[in-house]
Amino acid sequence: MSVRPATAFVLLVWAGMLVWAHVYIGTWAERFPIHDDATLWSLLPPQGALTWQRLIEPYNVHFIPLPRLLHYALYSLTGDLRAAMFLQAELLGVISLAWILVTRRVRGRTAWTDVVFPLVFLHTGNAQNLLGGFQIALTLPTVLASAIVAAGSLSPDLPRPARAGWIGLALVCLPLCGGAGDIQTPALMAWLAWVGWRGTRSAERGERSGGRILLASVGVCFASCLAGLVLVSRTAPASSPAALRDIALHAVAVLSLGIGPAARDTWPASGLFVLALAAVTTWMLVRGVRRRTAPEIGRIGLLASIAATVCLAVGLSLVRAQFGWRNGFQPRYVTLTAPLLCAVHFAWSSYGGSAGGTLVRAALALALAAALPLNVRVGQAYAAQQSRRAAELDALVRNGARASEIVRCYSEHFYPYPARTRGILQTLAREHRPPFDRGPAWAPELFDYLALDRVPTMIEAEVPYSLRIVDGGWALLARDGTRIHLAVHARETHCSARIEVPPELVGRRFSTVTRARIELAEAGGRRTLYEREIAAGPEVVELDLPPHGECELVLATESAAGERVERSWIYWMDVAIR
Repeated sequence: MSVRPATAFVLLVWAGMLVWAHVYIGTWAERFPIHDDATLWSLLPPQGALTWQRLIEPYNVHFIPLPRLLHYALYSLTGDLRAAMFLQAELLGVISLAWILVTRRVRGRTAWTDVVFPLVFLHTGNAQNLLGGFQIALTLPTVLASAIVAAGSLSPDLPRPARAGWIGLALVCLPLCGGAGDIQTPALMAWLAWVGWRGTRSAERGERSGGRILLASVGVCFASCLAGLVLVSRTAPASSPAALRDIALHAVAVLSLGIGPAARDTWPASGLFVLALAAVTTWMLVRGVRRRTAPEIGRIGLLASIAATVCLAVGLSLVRAQFGWRNGFQPRYVTLTAPLLCAVHFAWSSYGGSAGGTLVRAALALALAAALPLNVRVGQAYAAQQSRRAAELDALVRNGARASEIVRCYSEHFYPYPARTRGILQTLAREHRPPFDRGPAWAPELFDYLALDRVPTMIEAEVPYSLRIVDGGWALLARDGTRIHLAVHARETHCSARIEVPPELVGRRFSTVTRARIELAEAGGRRTLYEREIAAGPEVVELDLPPHGECELVLATESAAGERVERSWIYWMDVAIR
């Protein structure tokens, strides 16, 4: 290709894939929080608020104040969870375009092989990140690490204040993005400290100023790393390291994901291919550094970038390989090692010579192009599966299912923490947000009584009741003296429930037998439908209601000893009137 057609071709691919990523998000992104997006609700009223303590609080042993703040700000400004998803696509589009332009400036022209950059960053095999706003915590450090190397490689000259300022800002932000940023930081800090030291010794005033800016940034970055390490160390769980073989295989699997989820289906060829590229590129750069009396900062920067990505893969594997080395193919890791392939392509574009550079760049571009269809299929399959699960949840809401069924469905498919799920769904119902924005109106109070199929008209209790999770289901814990009133319509003829004494109280000192009673309260008086002493459980109750009009069902908890005692409690579970 001549220069102009090559430029047009690369930019057309870049623009097409960027638009494609936006369409993909607009088509498949859910309108309610899924997976880690649900953590945003702990920062929003009424469940919480954004405070300094919540901002710096570690999440799964990660110090992520910057992604957390960005996620919160985007949702607060737009009210749309997709805002953070679209921002991810735009960040990936910007960094891939930046690499295209930097490569063009250094090489002097655009080559068709520069499609590597959009093929690495913008394919929809990156589905788990593109369809989750919280995943900006993984996208942001990838973009920042790439931006540091791209800006540092823009020119062989030492950075002046403007360029040094942008590089320094990206470096300072990197350790604020969790483990994916922290692990890459040491190699990049070492490189920029060396560049800054050289700058301060330059005869050029601008380069001296740029050097001081870089050294100050390295100092601030180092302090941020220490602060994050102290905070995370307080919550880090103890774990046993995996076998060395599993760690090595896991690390190679993570590195191979730079070509997308297709790496899993083409293993071990994908791992060998990426390892060969990294090894031959490192050899070429080291040879160039040794041959020059004054090595270019670009060569050292690319070596630092490769070292940072390898450290990221190894650091991740030290923690995650205990779950099996195939855990390294987790879809959310797809973009983490993309900077390695960018560094490989740029290194051979800048220092690889004519024949060797063209061969390596062409091999990489063709491999990524061949992986694209499989990456697309993986992304479509993930989106379709998520859409089916969302349709199941939507159908439950539209058909007026029990609140406990909605919580169960949400917890099984989208966020595996039922206690937190309950609060999230209650907030969504209160604000009439998806999935509660269509169909019948939902009373948010239903999520306070998940053990019941309706909101009580009244609860008489000397000691407050509480909602618990028992054997994967919901239970309302009531002490003796508690009376729960439930409205019963004339057309309803059956009642069912499960009753159980909390197992931790059975056979304990001071525990007592508890009596459960179910009454039908009408205008003319009350009729006892069920009365039994519950020593353990669970006791399953099925009652046919006698003819009645509009009335109430009363669930009473009493001490069988006839007096108030400290440990006379029972669980009321799966109470349904139909």
